[in-house]
Amino acid sequence: MKRLKYMRKQYKMSRDELALKLGVSYSTVAAFEQCVRDPSVETLIKLANMFECSIDYLVGNDYQFKDVISTKEVKKENSIEDTIESFVKDLKKQIREEVKKEVSLQVKGK
Repeated sequence: MKRLKYMRKQYKMSRDELALKLGVSYSTVAAFEQCVRDPSVETLIKLANMFECSIDYLVGNDYQFKDVISTKEVKKENSIEDTIESFVKDLKKQIREEVKKEVSLQVKGK
């Protein structure tokens, strides 16, 4: 993940400390940071909550979205698939709005 190491250092956390908080090994955290291995959705949610940022930010997307998926939003009666589907739906809506805004600005600029 593009920004995991940066965020870990911002929070003055060692790889060992992060591994302990995530319940994974030191080498797994290293693999995440070096983009050798992708974290699970559950791990992404934990990281976003831990570092108070969006999953998009962690994975290096440039878009700044208002909503951050969090474990608080994952209701026990909903499956993770339902949560992901809802997140993707919201993400698509936000992307459409950003594109509309950008096109509107470009048209006004002509």
